[in-house]
This record gives sequence, C-alpha cells and structure tokens, in this order.
Amino acid sequence: MKAGMNKQSLEDIVDTSITQTLRRSIHTSFTTFITVFLLYVLGVESIKDFAFPLMTGIVFGAYSSICIAGTLWYLLKTRFIKKKIR
Repeated sequence: MKAGMNKQSLEDIVDTSITQTLRRSIHTSFTTFITVFLLYVLGVESIKDFAFPLMTGIVFGAYSSICIAGTLWYLLKTRFIKKKIR
C-alpha cells in the first residue's frame, strides 16, 4: 500500500469501495433503464429493436459492476500478491 494510507486489509478496502458506490451505481442504472424503457414503449419499431438490447445491457452491466467487478479485482490482486511473495 502507499505511504500514509490506513492499515486496512485489501478485503476491507474493496468492501468499503463497493458500499460507497452502490447507491450511485443503482441510481444511474435505474434512471438510464427507465429512459430506455420509455423509448421502447413509446418508440417506433426500429427504436424498439435498438432499445431492448440496451435495456438488457444496462441490467447486466449494473450487475457486473456492482457484484462481480470488485470481487474479481480482489481475487486477481491477491493472487498477484501471493505470486510476488513466493
């Protein structure tokens, strides 16, 4: 860790980071989804064909950024630290 940082474990830092960004990520994804959903409901056929994959991408993107990214980064980081120690 960098000098001057608290002596928190890497797991605690990742958990705190996810907690701090959770509300913002949900709000951003939700408002974007509502906008695209309205385009899907009120739009013409060509817009509907474009809006549905966007809605799917927003849902899976929100899930991956909230639930997967922090955990995956932690796992990769701890493996690299273990390899450097050996």
